[in-house]
Amino acid sequence: MPTLYNDAAIGDPNDDYVGQKIIGWQKGNRQDAIDLAKFYARLGDTRKSLIWAERARETGIARLSLQTGMKFFDAAPDIAVCYLIEAFRGLQSEAIAPLYKLLIEHSPETLRLSRKFHHETVEHLRELQERIDGEELPTIVLTGTRPVLFQKNPGPATYDNAQWGGGSLFVVSWQGVQFAVTALHVIENLEAERREFRLLIPGTETTLEMYGGITPSKTPKNERDELEDIYAWHIRGVSDSHEDPGWWSWRLDKWSKPASELAEGQHLIAAGYPDVEERYDHENFKVIPIASILNGTLSRDTGVEGIYAMDVDKVEHPMNLMSGGPVFAKLDGFFHYVGMILRGNDAVRKIYFLDVKYVIDLLDRHNRGGR
Repeated sequence: MPTLYNDAAIGDPNDDYVGQKIIGWQKGNRQDAIDLAKFYARLGDTRKSLIWAERARETGIARLSLQTGMKFFDAAPDIAVCYLIEAFRGLQSEAIAPLYKLLIEHSPETLRLSRKFHHETVEHLRELQERIDGEELPTIVLTGTRPVLFQKNPGPATYDNAQWGGGSLFVVSWQGVQFAVTALHVIENLEAERREFRLLIPGTETTLEMYGGITPSKTPKNERDELEDIYAWHIRGVSDSHEDPGWWSWRLDKWSKPASELAEGQHLIAAGYPDVEERYDHENFKVIPIASILNGTLSRDTGVEGIYAMDVDKVEHPMNLMSGGPVFAKLDGFFHYVGMILRGNDAVRKIYFLDVKYVIDLLDRHNRGGR
């Protein structure tokens, strides 16, 4: 059975902040190392502050090696491999995928490497990539994936102020504006008051405030085109009366790809909060965020234009309530948001999802002042 991830008790927001920054630094982001140096300086931990300042300096050098290696990647693989090896030794995790690709596509003679070094490095990178994928996958695809939750008043859950809901959403950023995106039918099926939507920062009781919501259609559900089955709340942020512990959104301008550009058989990953028995704490009147990550491939059964099908490898829980969740494709070593789940069927192991193009069109229209 696919692993279910309970993120109800993540821990200290400071620990979450440090963890996210370390992941960013491991991916080659020098600024994350600088941020950690400043963070520990504010805490008065001079030793750790100096360590991260030095790591920021080293990351800058390794980053340059990575950029140079990628410039030579196609034209001169024997030169590229030297720079990518230096980048990898400098903890640039972004070098792993292209370096591995060079090594498996070219002979030791072409790359001017010894057979022993070539073989050992290939095996090491293969094991490392498999381990990284297993460790980072939940962090990457569940960052921003949240359950759709409602509550009469923001605050502690009680008998008279219980949390409730169902369905999934994805927190994204488009042109500097943050949104919580879900399927419109999720809200309609719940018959919920949209102003009572609550988005909690993971691991905290802090609720993000909303400006309001947008949808491309006001047509009744039974008459509406499925391409318009989108709803997005415009996120205002943390209330002025609360301290902001930090939160994240997925940058669509950098990490999205139209599903129409994917090849049949492309490996896909879908995430959401399915209808499992353990998802509600009846004693404490709370929704328990238990997420599921499903692997599969892009099917030839694409339905209609703009809607695509994912053949799920394995699923042993209902797919109900995963609607609104994200679908990702890993391209050139990086995850890209390619669409929003519309519906799923665990009996035939299929997920149907909407191309990210339609999500971006809605958010773009909002940012340009349209409704």
